Amino acid sequence: MRHRNPSRAGRAVAASIAAALAGAGAFAHPAAAQAPVPVDVVHPSSHRITADGEEWYGSLTIAFGDDFTEGAHDVTADFSLAPDTGVVYREHHDPQYGGCSPDAATGLLACEAPDAGRTVDFSYLYAAEPGADLGVHPYTVTIAVDGETVLVLDEDMEVVAPDTEDPYMHSHVAYDGIAPGDAAAVRPEFLQDKALPDDTAAVVVSAFAADYLPQGLVAPQDDWDNCMDDHGALVCAVTDFEDARGTAFTFTEPIRYEVAATAPGPIHLCGCSYAVFPIDAESLESWFGGVTWDGSDDVLGFQAVSEPESDFADPETGRIDIWSAEQPYDLAVDGAKFKGGNGDEVTVTIPVENRGPAEAPTFMDGPGSYALVGDLPAGVAFVGIEAPEDGWHCEEGDSDFLNDSMPAVDEDETDFVCLFYGTDPGTVHEYRLTVEITDKRSTDKGSVQVVTLGDEEYPGALDADLRNSTADLTIGGGGPKLPVTGASTAWFIAAASTALLSGLILALAGRRRTG
Repeated sequence: MRHRNPSRAGRAVAASIAAALAGAGAFAHPAAAQAPVPVDVVHPSSHRITADGEEWYGSLTIAFGDDFTEGAHDVTADFSLAPDTGVVYREHHDPQYGGCSPDAATGLLACEAPDAGRTVDFSYLYAAEPGADLGVHPYTVTIAVDGETVLVLDEDMEVVAPDTEDPYMHSHVAYDGIAPGDAAAVRPEFLQDKALPDDTAAVVVSAFAADYLPQGLVAPQDDWDNCMDDHGALVCAVTDFEDARGTAFTFTEPIRYEVAATAPGPIHLCGCSYAVFPIDAESLESWFGGVTWDGSDDVLGFQAVSEPESDFADPETGRIDIWSAEQPYDLAVDGAKFKGGNGDEVTVTIPVENRGPAEAPTFMDGPGSYALVGDLPAGVAFVGIEAPEDGWHCEEGDSDFLNDSMPAVDEDETDFVCLFYGTDPGTVHEYRLTVEITDKRSTDKGSVQVVTLGDEEYPGALDADLRNSTADLTIGGGGPKLPVTGASTAWFIAAASTALLSGLILALAGRRRTG
């Protein structure tokens, strides 16, 4: 089931406190609130969804002022819209967002941010099930700080019947070798297969960014007066349209899908999509604020295609595939020497750096896309390792987590594994590794290695220099330095012939990666 962005349903409305107080009670503010009061709230005051079971993305942003001490307050938001209306809420599982889930007993949506910052971002998924009650359902969102209500939003959820027919059939387009910093000129053809509804006031074009990982590396650009950027999607209203059943159309100009300057390659940057569909006058006013571009020549429109070259197969969306040109990242790691006497606990710093020029993005929706793997020399005992930041997760080699997610890892040869999602070019992350010296005269040699999880098919061999991906761990002066070959080590997971990933991570790598 696809998760649609609200830009498909209409433009999100920024509901500010000042506007609300001046706007006939859109917010009901409790008297004499002692807790900090938001200075801004961003959330659509009205929603319009179709009773077809399709999931939509919702977000609520709450901003506080200087009187709000970060990390000292718990912020909650409770939605009163009951599931007996046929509108249901679901948890948004993206680890960067969320904070909301339906109550197990009542189904009402509740959001919570403990030890909140001054800006709180909640997100959730919602849908109107087939057979939901049609019409407008009023409800409230109650915002509280430390259990004290500070703001109540009065909102509406409109449920409409699903369309029985989609008038446009979409084609699929693909673009290969787009250089970082350049843009793909996306100009698909689409076929009007059925007559437009009599009440059609505009035809909407929605062009979406990547549906799956990696994300944030390519995005459609807002270049016209009749378009807007909403949650990363480009949404345009074409009012100068032709109702011509059986005619193929394309855009008057290409939509630019701009590739980030730090995008790695070659990779499949964008399993993106676009949709073309009619709306009525009420939706045009609600979503776009009416025709604000009247008289402008800088608008996106349609033009007929006399000899179409596409296959028209999908009545809902068309696919946009974009592949990047070659640009590697370079993950490097430095080793360390453990100096001290027997029985001493010694802490060393293990720096991991992305030397660029590309970023190392998130490729997997599992516990990480990259790993720092450590094999300690004989003569030291593992005490612990401290990850540099949130999202960097470390486990001992014999942990239950690693045994479940990487069963092929030999715990006798691996003392720790640290997983992380990604890193930008020019960034250095420092791990603090602590060991106990048990034999200060040992000349054994251990190693640390930074690797990309996956294989040569996905995400591909993107590391520019594997020689600097492995470094030595020694005691005192250590033994003679051995050549580092990177690809020859058993932990080079990017080699297709190395089958180290199984269980959870192999399953995550092999299935569709959701964002």
